[in-house]
Amino acid sequence: LVEEALARHQDFSANLTGILVLGAHGRPELLDLSGMNTFTDSIANADEPDHAVHRAVVQPAFVAELVGALEPELRRRARARVAEFVAKGGGDFAREVSEWIPTWATARVAGLPLEDFEKLQVWGMTGGDLLAANVPRSRLEALSSQTLEMGNYLSRLLDEALARARAGVSAGDAMADRLARAVHEGRVRRRHALGSRVVLLGAGI
Repeated sequence: LVEEALARHQDFSANLTGILVLGAHGRPELLDLSGMNTFTDSIANADEPDHAVHRAVVQPAFVAELVGALEPELRRRARARVAEFVAKGGGDFAREVSEWIPTWATARVAGLPLEDFEKLQVWGMTGGDLLAANVPRSRLEALSSQTLEMGNYLSRLLDEALARARAGVSAGDAMADRLARAVHEGRVRRRHALGSRVVLLGAGI
């Protein structure tokens, strides 16, 4: 029955058109996202056949061989983070270790500039915060601002990749270049390419 429901996109759409927030009286309220340009129909939030197209473009970056190749460096960096945390006598473990590691892995897999890691770490937690269902409306303003900043940043990277694709020099396998080539070839709309980047980073994969 679950598989049947997943195939009935007209009845059970994956489009993220609203999220639960904590209302003024401590009860859940629905925040309508329609018309807010929040990339509600990209990659994980897309229905078929669009989902298959979006996934086919980004999937090569997540093949086992490429992800597995990151393990030695990831282990080294994880050991260093934990050792530093212990040496200073503790602190915010989530911020300094458990959030740091998946964000670093995401940046490497997605081909994001590691020199911008401080920003990426903040943005990497945004999606989880938005979907937590206990976010007060007062916190949503800050999260919305972070999402807009992240979108502008990723939009600039995508435009740079599009320029390379149009010039015929985007032979790289970075996710931005894969998406840019798909846009240039007409396989994916630019809005969906940008949305895929926003969703993947904001989800903290």
